[in-house]
Amino acid sequence: MKKNIKKEILLIILESIFNDSSGEINDSNCISFYHFLLDTLEGEIKQISSVNDSSLCCSIIDLLCNFDILGEDFTFWNNENIKNYLKDFSGLYEQEFQESIYKFRKIYISTKDEFLLDFP
Repeated sequence: MKKNIKKEILLIILESIFNDSSGEINDSNCISFYHFLLDTLEGEIKQISSVNDSSLCCSIIDLLCNFDILGEDFTFWNNENIKNYLKDFSGLYEQEFQESIYKFRKIYISTKDEFLLDFP
């Protein structure tokens, strides 16, 4: 998969999972942010006590680490498919998913803010 396609898919994933349509994370800083976000989520998973939150965090990390090798074409990457992938991988029902994703969206916002403050 070409680098520009990976960036585009990553931005779609971020928008789908975290409702980030701000444009603050873009093709010029998304790779740095990707690594920063993964480091944050991997640190966060060690502190999570809820099984549902832990399952969803693992699902998000897995998707972020492997989206480029899943073998899906570009049309796969939309809100519904990404949400279904995370729900299936984590084994969460809709309500459990909604409760957990809300927590990760808050984590994402603070992670993004921290990244943008430190980004040159």
